Parts: sequence; C-alpha cells; structure tokens
Amino acid sequence: MKNLKGEAVQKAGIIAFALAALVAISSFMTGAGGGFDDLMRQQRYALADDVEASGRIGMIAIDDRSLRDIGAFPWTRSTHAELIEKLQGSGIDGLAFDIAFFTEAPDAIHDRNLADAIRDSEFPIALAVPTIDDGLIDATNMEGNYPLETLTDAG
Repeated sequence: MKNLKGEAVQKAGIIAFALAALVAISSFMTGAGGGFDDLMRQQRYALADDVEASGRIGMIAIDDRSLRDIGAFPWTRSTHAELIEKLQGSGIDGLAFDIAFFTEAPDAIHDRNLADAIRDSEFPIALAVPTIDDGLIDATNMEGNYPLETLTDAG
C-alpha cells in the first residue's frame, strides 16, 4: 500500500521550493527586493544612531575638501607622510590605507619620507595588500601585490 500522504507532502515541498526559487530569481532580476533591503538598512542605521563615536578611528578622506586643500590625486608619498604626522597626538588607535604602495615613487625621497612617518608613528599603520580573489580564502597562500619593503620594514 502506497503512502499517499507522504507523496503529497513531498510534492508540496517540491512545488513550494520551486515557487520560492522563482520568486527569488524574479526579485533579483527585477530589483523588486531593493525596497526590503533599504528598509533593513534604515533599521540598522537607526540602531547605530544611539552609539556615540569614540573618536579612536581616524580617516584621511580623498574628498572634495581634501582635493581642494591638498591638490589633485594621486598625492605624493611625502603628502601621505605629512598627513600621518598631523594625526600624531590625535588619540586614534591606528590607521589603515586602502591605497597600494607597491611600486617605487618616481623620486625616492617620497618613499623615504613615508617610511620615516610610518616608523615614527605612535599608532600602528596598516598598508593595503590588493589580492587576487579566486573565491577561496587561504591566508597561507595569498597572491597579490605587496607594499614596498622600504615601507613594510618601517612599520
């Protein structure tokens, strides 16, 4: 005797899965899920609104004001060194660059100035290491462009 109830439940599950997949694909293709994503983002920001900034994270922004005050980007490494020096005594816990310094500057003095600023800094400085993203995270076998030894040895 066949278990008709079990077969019906199995068919219902397959149909439900197919419908859910169809809705998900349709939402993705049409962007219909964007409203939900925006709502969730707003809720997350609302929760974070109550948190006071600690002032322990510093940021050197490449924004309109910086471009106006410092000049066109890319900036020399001596300019980055000056910005690091200006942050000394500010109370930040560290600084991270999202700019890759893996080739030598046209004038070696700029690399030396940046290395000196990194070495003399009162807070740690992390240099960017652009990596090849092959979809697998394996810290023992990372491929990428590493910062100049002059800079990494300074920190």
